Amino acid sequence: MQMKPAAAGRLHPEGTAGGMAETGKVEGRKNLKRNRILSVIRYGNEISRHEIKKSTGYSMTTVLDLVSDLVKKGVLYEEDCLETRTGRRPTWLHICPQAVYAVGVEFFADRLSCVLVDFSYHVVYTEYTAIDPEDTAEQLIEKIKQAVRKALESIGSRQKKVIGIGLGIPGAVDKEKGTAISYASLPAWKNIPICQILQEEFGCPVLIENNINTMAIAVRWQQYREKAEDFILLSLKYGIRMGMYLNNRLFPGCSGSAGEIGHVRLPGAKRFCTCGREGCLETEASSRAMRRKAQERIECGHLQELQHLTGGDPHKLTEAMIVEQARKGDPEAAALLSETADYLGQSLAMVLSTLNPQRILVSSQSDLGGELFSEPFARTLKEFTPPVIFDQVSVECVELPEYEGAEGAAMMVMENEFMVAEDEL
Repeated sequence: MQMKPAAAGRLHPEGTAGGMAETGKVEGRKNLKRNRILSVIRYGNEISRHEIKKSTGYSMTTVLDLVSDLVKKGVLYEEDCLETRTGRRPTWLHICPQAVYAVGVEFFADRLSCVLVDFSYHVVYTEYTAIDPEDTAEQLIEKIKQAVRKALESIGSRQKKVIGIGLGIPGAVDKEKGTAISYASLPAWKNIPICQILQEEFGCPVLIENNINTMAIAVRWQQYREKAEDFILLSLKYGIRMGMYLNNRLFPGCSGSAGEIGHVRLPGAKRFCTCGREGCLETEASSRAMRRKAQERIECGHLQELQHLTGGDPHKLTEAMIVEQARKGDPEAAALLSETADYLGQSLAMVLSTLNPQRILVSSQSDLGGELFSEPFARTLKEFTPPVIFDQVSVECVELPEYEGAEGAAMMVMENEFMVAEDEL
């Protein structure tokens, strides 16, 4: 099912509940105040018009006018206070989840994730699609389109309330042009004007970002709401890349390629990388690298329990299997985790010393055994980082949902429309 094209410069079609935006970007004092009011209601408890006035400092006239408009458009709904109170009982205000939606898409070498996020910022729909490394660009684009169509169909007549599509794209992207430049794991994926293609197909704005950055966006909203402490999200899936929040803002770098730590070369390392060079960090410390090393050691007579679990088929070996063996006390599996942690710790020490974040989150296809990984990782960081910096940082291994990057892509769309200005926080 296809949406009607949006008016030029609009974030969504005219006449929708989300149609309160005057332009594609939140501009003007009125919209900033609107967003601040929505934020107070979203994260508050028993919020009345009077509480909004107290929290924001806005005049009661401003609060009454903006709230009245939001209720009229179906963005907020009212609930009578049923408690027995002295004097006039307040009316509580709530976000209407069905008022606004955003679609988020992310893919890796073998799977595409698509989600729909409602205005309560909850994921209300998920869809997964298999990707073949031999897929042509046209086949992958069609899979993206089909995933978006299914997400839209899941809300039936409310499709008109979708304000945009967010894309978390692996590899290099050009955000200004809306182009996916390349992704080494899918050779056919080169110079794809994906934003334009989807805008023409679905008639709504499309935003693009590298998928580790959309994962970081999701973490920001899940854990910090609108006010994120400085943190680094280190992803060890197919490659290695960092998403960084500094001063409550995503730090993508001048070309959007900040965080490409996976292609920093290691002294003495010789394994060939998907980027065409040899000795990159991700050839020694990514999830794929751990599986390859385990397979090599099985062939040399080590990690025999893993060989038994896979039935002798190395393609069945997963990171989770390695982690589980380490948890059971297998010293060779634990040593592999520790070796990976050491490579990462040495490489990340320079970043830690430069940026001085409060928190490092290491994400993978499992939790990497929790302390089995985080302890040697922190130990190496401590060895290579000045104490005054290391003593301020926390390190945690996390297992994020498979759709984390897709959720962050949808939240990127919500941010574009509803982010509160820094001076309003």
